[in-house]
Amino acid sequence: MHHLADVVNFLESRFPAVLQEDYDNTGLLLGHPHDLCTGVLCTLDVTPAVVQYAVANNCNLIVAHHPLIWKGLKKIDTESLVGYVVEQLVVKHIGVYAIHTNMDNHLQGVSKTITDLLALNQVHVLLPKTVQGMATHHDATHIGTGAIGYLSNPVLEHVFLDRLKQIFSVPVIKHSALLGKPIHKVALCGGSGLSLLPVAQRLDADVFITADIKYHDYFEAQGKLVLIDIGHGESEQFVAPLLCKILQMQFPWQTVRYFDNTNPVFYY
Repeated sequence: MHHLADVVNFLESRFPAVLQEDYDNTGLLLGHPHDLCTGVLCTLDVTPAVVQYAVANNCNLIVAHHPLIWKGLKKIDTESLVGYVVEQLVVKHIGVYAIHTNMDNHLQGVSKTITDLLALNQVHVLLPKTVQGMATHHDATHIGTGAIGYLSNPVLEHVFLDRLKQIFSVPVIKHSALLGKPIHKVALCGGSGLSLLPVAQRLDADVFITADIKYHDYFEAQGKLVLIDIGHGESEQFVAPLLCKILQMQFPWQTVRYFDNTNPVFYY
């Protein structure tokens, strides 16, 4: 049986901690590295339901994409969601490891879950990054945010939008004005990636897919491409299954599961 540290060290060998953004809070947020690992539960968010599932399935390590503790806690207020969840985790002796922007900033991380589903070819990082302290075995071309690639065959805009709705199980998609031309070159960034819009425009993408786009931001498409919001949780819903697959391959004798859906957003 492995320790929590073994799982953490392996994940950080794949998605190094030095890749995280300065504002982020990745790493082992709760738990003792030398505790024996009874099982791992991968999830997008840490919620009370996720904790209950971890307990029921004897998983004492939760690997989450979104950090449970984002800012410093001055007190454990059990009336708040975060405080309550932290209390339950401590009582149940469950550790939490966050793997957030270090997974966003690697082509084989969050971006891979989308580029694979869209079957893009000639995929590259949308915004490459140079990071000091990276291990030499990492391919520098995989380091950076977002991705850009090509569909095998150009498709009409409405066909592409229908495909997105089906793949990501979204009942409605918000987008800027359609331009009446086929979609071939696709740029994307899971989660809140609007800051990469100028990069997608500069690289002549036909469409840029991301989430959390505000009203005035749609004007920034400027008729150069179609800006598409597929929802934050929707764009990252396949991260937990990817983490689960990666860990199952490395620790085939270890119990590794994933929590299917923590998205708090619903559509009517």
